[in-house]
Amino acid sequence: MFQMNAWGAAHAEPNGKKLLEQLAQSWYPRRMDTKQQQEIERREKILTFWSVHGLKATRDAFGVGRATLFRWKQNPIPKSQAHRNGYQKRVVHYILELEIIRLRTKYPKLGKEKLRPLLVDFCAAQGIACPAEATVGRIVDDLKKAGKLPTGAQLSLHGKTGKLTEKHLTPKKKLRRGGYIPEKPGDLLQVDGVLINTLGQRRYTFTAVDLVSRWAFSKTYKTTSSRNGADFLTELLRAAPFEVTHIQTDNGPEFMKEFREAAEKTELTHFFNWVKQPKYQGWIERFNRTIQESFLDWHYASLAGDPVDFNKELSEWMTFYNTKRVHRSLGKPGQRLTPLQYLALTKESQRG
Repeated sequence: MFQMNAWGAAHAEPNGKKLLEQLAQSWYPRRMDTKQQQEIERREKILTFWSVHGLKATRDAFGVGRATLFRWKQNPIPKSQAHRNGYQKRVVHYILELEIIRLRTKYPKLGKEKLRPLLVDFCAAQGIACPAEATVGRIVDDLKKAGKLPTGAQLSLHGKTGKLTEKHLTPKKKLRRGGYIPEKPGDLLQVDGVLINTLGQRRYTFTAVDLVSRWAFSKTYKTTSSRNGADFLTELLRAAPFEVTHIQTDNGPEFMKEFREAAEKTELTHFFNWVKQPKYQGWIERFNRTIQESFLDWHYASLAGDPVDFNKELSEWMTFYNTKRVHRSLGKPGQRLTPLQYLALTKESQRG
């Protein structure tokens, strides 16, 4: 039997034109908006520059990394941000909106996972549909942007004037490394730590390694506080045989507050790693394994004692690591270098 498709049926009907318009609306055709066209032209310009002048010049001129360039080369057309035809803004029942505001006001910081179960019984009692968990999250974001949800604030009393001021707590934006590639020693150091429980004592060894020269530094503390993190950063900058300009850490609390303040005070660029992506901290993760297997696991007794005495032993091992122990990533086969030897050769080449 012959079957007529939707477009044929539309032409056969008396009101075929109207049906065609309804079909077009139901399929939400996208339009190429002005911003999308501008982005296409920008990418074509950068790709052309790349093919003529090379990767380094392109990265310096436009700040675009190698992976991004190859991705653009495979797919130069970005996704359109234009609204679809027939797009309707999300409509939220005003009773549901008021309930979410009430819950977030009474219990701040409730996320979508915890809000949704509280809304199930409420929506059933009101006879309205309860939105999905993801939709609850979008509603909360909309309410935040509209300024309908309370924000955290800290009250501060001025000692001389007695004036009470309110300071809204807005978290500092975390800078990610992106396509930044270090080229010389000190351009980027990854910082992390190793936590060990020994003889009933907890010890945290802060660690740092330079991605270019593999020069490393470490120091042990009793706790993982950000104050100790700031002290380690000060010691690191004092011990480094080169100027440090960028550091990269994970999102642990020891690298917040006073550590961030110390980094800003010394004008360091502080990159934060992506959450649950330790592969982008590969250099320091590998060094953590080395220091634990080659030193920490063999000094449990002294590690449980006074950190001042233990750090003297650790300093001796770090001297050996930087001056005597060769690295496979430095030099040529049969002519492996230590970090200090590599730094010496780098300085000589710069002078020449």
